[in-house]
Amino acid sequence: MNEQLRKCPTCLTPVAEANLGLRDYRWVVESLPGRVAPMDIDFALEKNGRFLFIEFKPTGGGVSVGARILYKTLVRAGHDVWLVQGEGPVQAGPMDRNGNVTFAAEMSVPELAKRVRMWFDGAGEER
Repeated sequence: MNEQLRKCPTCLTPVAEANLGLRDYRWVVESLPGRVAPMDIDFALEKNGRFLFIEFKPTGGGVSVGARILYKTLVRAGHDVWLVQGEGPVQAGPMDRNGNVTFAAEMSVPELAKRVRMWFDGAGEER
């Protein structure tokens, strides 16, 4: 198992010590081919068929290869994906069609909430 997946990225509780139930995806991994495995979605918001996904990471934390593939696919399908690092202030930026965050801005958590609201108010409008 990937070392990053052995503990909660937020609270750092080892998976073996946490009662994750079905959220511990080992129950399905052996049924999938090769290195295919499920992942959780940290944040999803929908309006008018358009989605905003946010991936939360600790400061300096990276996005796994599998998550990057999923998120760039979602961006290419017309959805928005933001990477947010830290607990506050945070670094937040959008993911592009190649799965990269080319710029990020430092902001407070209330400012991040304001930007989520701005996204929600503008969802469904032409880009």
